[in-house]
Amino acid sequence: MSATGQPPCGAFPVPEAGTALGRIIPFVVGAAGIISGIYSAVSYSGQIVSFVKDIAIAQGVTAGTTLAAAAGAALGFAIGLAIVIGKASDRLQSRPGINRCYGGVVNGLALAYSSGADWAFPYGAQHDRVDVVVKRAYWPLINAAPATWAWCAADRRTSALIRSYFFSQKVKAGAQGAITGAVVGGIGAAVVGYFAGVGVAAAIGSAACAASLWFYLLCLLIVVVVALLVALVLTLISATVGGAIGAGAAGGGSGAPSAPGSGSTAPTPIAVGQYITLTGNVTIYGEDNNAWVTWWVDVTTMPPVLHGVSIAGEGPGGGAPFNFVDADGGFTDACPAGP
Repeated sequence: MSATGQPPCGAFPVPEAGTALGRIIPFVVGAAGIISGIYSAVSYSGQIVSFVKDIAIAQGVTAGTTLAAAAGAALGFAIGLAIVIGKASDRLQSRPGINRCYGGVVNGLALAYSSGADWAFPYGAQHDRVDVVVKRAYWPLINAAPATWAWCAADRRTSALIRSYFFSQKVKAGAQGAITGAVVGGIGAAVVGYFAGVGVAAAIGSAACAASLWFYLLCLLIVVVVALLVALVLTLISATVGGAIGAGAAGGGSGAPSAPGSGSTAPTPIAVGQYITLTGNVTIYGEDNNAWVTWWVDVTTMPPVLHGVSIAGEGPGGGAPFNFVDADGGFTDACPAGP
């Protein structure tokens, strides 16, 4: 943080703790542990090879490759399902944080399902995001621990902004559909992966796999990898299909979030350049490099308030990027008090 309190853009500088010797000791201990692990693996490698050889003799080459195909397919399905659930769950869950109000100028928008990538990977599609260059009064929201990153506009003053996420029903439906697709389609993917592994083993031939122990191990590895990759790819494709169906069924386009109108006036879509007041749950978000973000903006009890449009941006025609000086002097926000 600078002497003026302005957040540094990007990663926050972190002073090194302790003495030089104290920082070296953990490295030495870690290296010793790695060396010890390698030595143990080498020491037991003979026993492992002997164990595999005994299995090959007892069960036969075909039984071994069949088991390898089943294991690879199951592992591919499990990895694919873990990827989908991990990403989709991130989009569905709320996060602990603090309810805060802040004001500034809209510097940019990133809307859900406005790109082909969101349809290709619906389990990773992100909620609608409004980037707000905030007034200086709200810099403490960005600087506060335990944040390690600050997002900024590309203006000459490198003005700090808060990424403000609006909950999207389309993203929710896409994430839930992706999980369903991965579970239902993934079972079939595992079956296809298994037969792909068995087919590769048959193509190689039992005689080639039985030529030596090392050839046998290589055959097992190839079968596992083929079965795993086929099951993994098909599970992710199933998630894509399920997510696309879910998002499509939710309806709606990639329209921007809006602020309520007054009286019978229709809601006004939020657009770049508008002065705005937002309230929401401010929290640290890992996917935003552990910066403070709003997840999600309150649209019911304290909905967004618009205060006109800035023409003082540094871009063409007074557009984006905008800076904090404009945000400070351009309007009076609707927050009841400071952060």
